[in-house]
Amino acid sequence: MITYPTCPYPIDDTKAWPYGVAQLTKSGRTQMYRLGAKIRSLYNGYLNESYFDEDFKAVSTLMDRTLMSASVLLAGLYPPRGYQVWDQDLFWQPLPIYPNYLDHNQMVPPQSSITTCPRFHEAQNQSFTRFEKENGARMMDMMATIQPYTGFGNATIQSVLPQIMTVWESFFNMDHEGLAIPAWAQSVYPEPLSSVAAQLYAAYTINSPITIKLLQGQLFQEMVGLLDAKMNGTLSPDRRMYYYSGHDFTIMGLQGILGLNTSNVRVIEPGSALLFELHRDNQTEHFYFQALYIDGDSASLEPSDFNIPGCDFPCDFNLLNNITEKYY
Repeated sequence: MITYPTCPYPIDDTKAWPYGVAQLTKSGRTQMYRLGAKIRSLYNGYLNESYFDEDFKAVSTLMDRTLMSASVLLAGLYPPRGYQVWDQDLFWQPLPIYPNYLDHNQMVPPQSSITTCPRFHEAQNQSFTRFEKENGARMMDMMATIQPYTGFGNATIQSVLPQIMTVWESFFNMDHEGLAIPAWAQSVYPEPLSSVAAQLYAAYTINSPITIKLLQGQLFQEMVGLLDAKMNGTLSPDRRMYYYSGHDFTIMGLQGILGLNTSNVRVIEPGSALLFELHRDNQTEHFYFQALYIDGDSASLEPSDFNIPGCDFPCDFNLLNNITEKYY
C-alpha cells in the first residue's frame, strides 16, 4: 500500500489502517469470507460439506495478506459441521494451507525484477517503454490537473506514471475501506484513473509473451497437470478442488495465458476469483474446460464466462493444451 504525500490517510495512520501496511483489511476479510461462502453455494453437493484432505487442498503465496485471505475464505467455505465443531461458541475450524512457490508475482515490481529475473525485467521494460510513448502525454495532462493537490513536484515523463499509480492506489484503497475521498478527485476517480491503472498493470505483466510465461507459466502448468491427472484417473489423492490464494498479478497472469485482450483489461478487484472447471460429456466421454470469473466488487459474486480466444465453450481440453503450452 502506498499513499500520495498529502493523502488525508497516510500509511502510518493507525485509525485509517489499523492492521498495518500490506495487511488484510476489515473489508478484505469480509470479501474473502463472502467469496468462500459463494464457492460453497456454487459447488455444494460436488464438495462434501465437511472438510476432508483427500477432497480439497488450499495453497497460498507466503505473504501475510494471502495466507490470511486463504484462512478467511476457508472459514466461509468449510464452516464446521457435526464432529468438526470443537467449540460451541466458535463456529470455525483450523484447516491446512500449503505454500505455493510457483506464483512469481514478486518479480512484477520493476525494482525487484532487475535482480529477481533479468529476462522478465528486460521484456517488462520494453512493454513499459511502449506504454509510455503511447500514453505519456495524456498522463502528463492528467497529472497537471491534480498535481497541486497531491504534494508531488512537477511531473516529468519519467515520474508521471509512478505518480499516477500512487494517486490511483491511494483512492482505490480509501474507496474500499469506506474512507472519504477528496472532492478534487472526482474529476479523475474512478475514471479515467482506473482504466489507466488497468492498462499499466497489463504493461507490467501481460503485454509480452515472455512476461506472461515467466510470471505464471509454471503455476498454470501445475494446474493443467492436475486437470490432466483428474481426466485420466491418475490424480492421487483424487481431490475435487484446489484453491490458490494469490494476488491481482496472479489472476492477470493466468488471464494472459488464456488469451485476455489487453485492450479490454480491467482492474482486478479485491476478493475476485478465476475458476477453472473440468467437465466430462457423459455421451461422448470427451473432456472440456471452462473458465469463469468472479468480480469481487459485484454484489452477487455471480461468476461469468471467461472467453478463451480460439477455444469457444465447450473448450476441448486438448485444444486448450495446444493453445497454452507455449507459456510453460
